[in-house]
Amino acid sequence: MTTGSVGRDAGTYTLTYTATDAAGNRATATRTVIVADTRPPVVTLVGPATLNHEQGRPYTDPGASATDSVDGSLPVVMTGSVGAGVGTYLLTFTATDRAGNSASATRTVIVQAPPSGDDRIIAYGAGSISDTINPASYRC
Repeated sequence: MTTGSVGRDAGTYTLTYTATDAAGNRATATRTVIVADTRPPVVTLVGPATLNHEQGRPYTDPGASATDSVDGSLPVVMTGSVGAGVGTYLLTFTATDRAGNSASATRTVIVQAPPSGDDRIIAYGAGSISDTINPASYRC
């Protein structure tokens, strides 16, 4: 006969095995079963892993989410920052479950200089000026 059970939740469980022979002799043995959460959460970036960003504009990251097979939805902590200068910046998104398992995802943000000069073409024709002309439709 076995008493006790092992659950799905993390914890320590005890099973007791009892055997009795025809003469009434009885023996017992116990087993301790430890169920542990050893799987890390899954961190998923919102948006692409690499983003291009124009220098001089405020940067707002789209963020990340995290889920864990035991704990469900978890908070995500972002480390790193995107500077004002042209360059490549790394952001790390990390989530940790109640068992201490953690996982991370990273995003690369490439800050690029804005286009130089005025990209508008101003055309003069038939006495009017227009700044709404599509430059792709004209060849020089």
